[in-house]
Amino acid sequence: MKKHILSAVFASALALPALQASVLVHEPFDYTVGSNIGGVAATGTGLTGNWQRTFTDTATATLRTYETTWTPPTGYNFSTISKGIGTPVDQNNSAAVNLAAPAQINFDANGTFYYSYLLNYSNVDDRSRVSFGSSSAVDLMRVQGVASGALRAYAGGTFNEGLALGSGTFLVVGRMNTVVTGNDTNTIWVYSSSDTVPVTPGTAYTSAAAAVTGTANMLQFSNVINARYGEFRMGTTWESVAIPEPSSLALLAMAVGGGLLLRRRRS
Repeated sequence: MKKHILSAVFASALALPALQASVLVHEPFDYTVGSNIGGVAATGTGLTGNWQRTFTDTATATLRTYETTWTPPTGYNFSTISKGIGTPVDQNNSAAVNLAAPAQINFDANGTFYYSYLLNYSNVDDRSRVSFGSSSAVDLMRVQGVASGALRAYAGGTFNEGLALGSGTFLVVGRMNTVVTGNDTNTIWVYSSSDTVPVTPGTAYTSAAAAVTGTANMLQFSNVINARYGEFRMGTTWESVAIPEPSSLALLAMAVGGGLLLRRRRS
């Protein structure tokens, strides 16, 4: 019986990597602090090629890396590297990078993709833009910041705007539902550093829907006005991007703890 119990524990532990397998992209921006990432090879998981200025050219990107102390909401775990990208004194700088094949988004097929990133505004009127697109269609879907820190969810040229966020650090979590025919949707949730990230999605911050055509094979960050970004993730489940590590650790603890408890009872 003990062997069966231990086998179950180890089986549970071995099954845990399957949870993390749903992560398609992880970019902690672990580049040299203060460096310009233009022309630098992407080191994040699920990315390929060099960082470039925009989707359509290869001019040097101007977003720089820096060290920061992020204050993410409770329940969200992120890299201890604590780096990010942004250029707080300039405007409209951007950096684009290629998505590797598993993370490319075909809007003409049925699918569900989640993404998340830390966003920091130092002023209430800072603005941002994170885009999914290609050299032929830059903004297939995006999240864009406007006045007073409000965010818009875009699906193609259609958008809806949420409430003003003001300044601070936020976790932005998005979900893209793609379909063969009909409207594709881009839904976002936003959590401040004083919030707690739920285990499953609750009420969305805002959402947009439109019939989008094409494949997004590139990702772009723009600090339109003073925005800073950290810890980008993309995956196929809410858990993989919103609460990436703690759940797996909890399951492992439960599996091991449960196995040991049963073993004691039967000893």
